[in-house]
Amino acid sequence: MAEVTVYAGSSLPIGTTIWSYPGNGSGMSNFVPAVPSPTGVADVFAQQGDGSVQAITTDGTVAWSTNAGQGSRIIPDFAGGAIVFNGNSISRLDGITGQSASLYTPSYYQWG
Repeated sequence: MAEVTVYAGSSLPIGTTIWSYPGNGSGMSNFVPAVPSPTGVADVFAQQGDGSVQAITTDGTVAWSTNAGQGSRIIPDFAGGAIVFNGNSISRLDGITGQSASLYTPSYYQWG
């Protein structure tokens, strides 16, 4: 059973929850606001404890989900997507699909 309250007009009382996102069960580690863009669908990125990232729209719908890797950091870019740094490389998550594209992977040299 759920409790539903209906308000007349278009204004909600200050502090009213519009939607909530419980995550995927691995624990929420970070919420990052997305930069509005015609090349992105997210209004916020939700990062989970298992390393997955979800693009969440204004109405609370998950538009896409991808695995960025545990311990990674996400930073919204100015094209509707996000930059991912995982300690070993930098990649970009596409704002529409969530597909990852490598931007930089350092070369490691062994001297010997």
